[in-house]
Amino acid sequence: MNLKILGSFLLLLLNFGPLAAQKIDCICAEETKRRPTIIRYFGLGRIDSAVLEFKAIGREGSPECRISYLNSMAQYSFMKNDAKGVEKYLKEERRLLDSVKCGQKAYVRHFNTAGNYYLSVNKYEKMAESFLAALKKSEGIDYPFGKERALLGLAVAFHNLRQFDKELYYVKEAEKVARSLGDPNEWGIVLQRIASTYNNKYELKKQKQDLDSVRIYASQALKLGKQVQNLHLCADAYKSMAFYAFFSKKYRQSIAYSDSIFRIAPQDLGDKYRYEAFLLSSRAHLFLKQHEQAASLADSALLRAKKFNSQMTINALEQVYAAQKALKNFPRALEAYEQLDQVRDSLADLDRFKAINQLEAKYNNIQNEQKIAELNHQKTLDKARNQQLGLGLLVAALIIVVLVFQQRQRSLKSQQIALETEQRLNRARMNPHFFFNALSALQGLALKNQDVKVVVRYLHKFSAIMRHTLESTYQDYIPLSQEKAYLEQYLELQSLRFPSSFAYQISIDEDIDEDELKVPSMLLQPLVENAIEHGFAGQKDNNVLDIRFVKTLNHSLLLEVSDNGKGLSTGEKERKHLSRAMQIVKDRLSLIEHLTRGRTRFQLQNQSSGGVLAQIYLPVLS
Repeated sequence: MNLKILGSFLLLLLNFGPLAAQKIDCICAEETKRRPTIIRYFGLGRIDSAVLEFKAIGREGSPECRISYLNSMAQYSFMKNDAKGVEKYLKEERRLLDSVKCGQKAYVRHFNTAGNYYLSVNKYEKMAESFLAALKKSEGIDYPFGKERALLGLAVAFHNLRQFDKELYYVKEAEKVARSLGDPNEWGIVLQRIASTYNNKYELKKQKQDLDSVRIYASQALKLGKQVQNLHLCADAYKSMAFYAFFSKKYRQSIAYSDSIFRIAPQDLGDKYRYEAFLLSSRAHLFLKQHEQAASLADSALLRAKKFNSQMTINALEQVYAAQKALKNFPRALEAYEQLDQVRDSLADLDRFKAINQLEAKYNNIQNEQKIAELNHQKTLDKARNQQLGLGLLVAALIIVVLVFQQRQRSLKSQQIALETEQRLNRARMNPHFFFNALSALQGLALKNQDVKVVVRYLHKFSAIMRHTLESTYQDYIPLSQEKAYLEQYLELQSLRFPSSFAYQISIDEDIDEDELKVPSMLLQPLVENAIEHGFAGQKDNNVLDIRFVKTLNHSLLLEVSDNGKGLSTGEKERKHLSRAMQIVKDRLSLIEHLTRGRTRFQLQNQSSGGVLAQIYLPVLS
């Protein structure tokens, strides 16, 4: 969903909690005292109650408390769409920061607040400068909260340019910071931001794995939002879940999630959340051919969008146009289309795109500003001493080469992060039919078998497989002993599904230390699954599956999966399954080569004696 200020409100609302939790210079004792109450009011959306606390802090009279009061009132004015108020409070706060000579942490808070404000009023150049200033101030100091906020702000900026891969990169950078904090509020914010990014990627590319990611991250964010009683986080998570349900063609479920937003919409930004709920619900009603309801909801979304930001009216007008067209109310549809055209023209600001396109270059230059300053000083000296001109040009050329090289390295890092994320999803995406069928088999066992211990043992194995599958999302390599245990549990459950239909064995070379040697987690699982599900399909007797781990003469590790099934000549359904399994393996091997600089190889072939032999060669890791 292309909401231009998506996420900025939540970032701003929660600016008080994590920032104040750090011991910063220019600290106000009264703010520390009232902090728990303020955080609770923010989470519940009771901003007017929080304002009373702000004013009490301001009455203390010290410069430190005055700074806290001004920043808080700037946030309050932002929520009330009082642009003049925001600018007045931020200007006075900056004057005091400079006069009191506060340290870097206080400036980080100031610049993050300013960045979110400039983003909401479409001042993209100032927005970029503010978030970059916050990021710069957060470097070199123990202040992860401020750095996380700046990174999330930059992610929202790239969202506005529809550069969703770059948005995901900056969100993932923020995720690294949030993961180290142990704060469920912060973790929830980042998870929801990731879900929102995958929303955007799915709308652009329509890749199912992106839609799956929306559900995974949004459901986790919703759980955390309920845990910390943060209505803003819950409302945003419900919005992502409604998005997931809509594109999964579960339109009534999408409406139910939208209704949840209506039910919990925080008071301070109630109109903003209702706008989003009206829009989502209108889309679902339209696909259910409930055109009257869709049109009414679209009009309500447009009414609330106008209260916040002209960019938000774009999606609302598009929905009004679609609903009125479905009703065959062509005059109203034409009117909405003309208004949409006018809004788009008013926002077609080339300076905006110029500012955002320069964003990464500015970020890359942050660590090099001192070098650039020295270069400028050298140029000044060169004017008086022409004999050093050649040296100055050479230094300038070298710096440009370094900057270009660093830019390329960051681009490669961004691609690597995206690939790692995709591979983690691949590892987590076991065949859902396996889980369903395994549970059905367990149910049958429970009904037929009076030995409770047997049922409990198999349930334990099933839960261990699920836990391993989830944990593998964040574990690239595990000891071979763990991988062997996982495969054994998986094969035992498959044996429960297909009793007496196949035998298996797992063998490991004697000179391999199972606890020391590490292998990629779940790399063989797709191949093993393919052999059981399709290689042995229709064959009742003497099916054998053999898994081997062998060290080769050239110090590589060979992983083999062989079966005596019906071979590679299969039907269309089996070919699709095999193709997906092979692609997952090939993608992961490509990533392993990139990360380890080692050689890998994968080959799959029919055996002369029948069945299939799959071989994977890996560099040895310990």
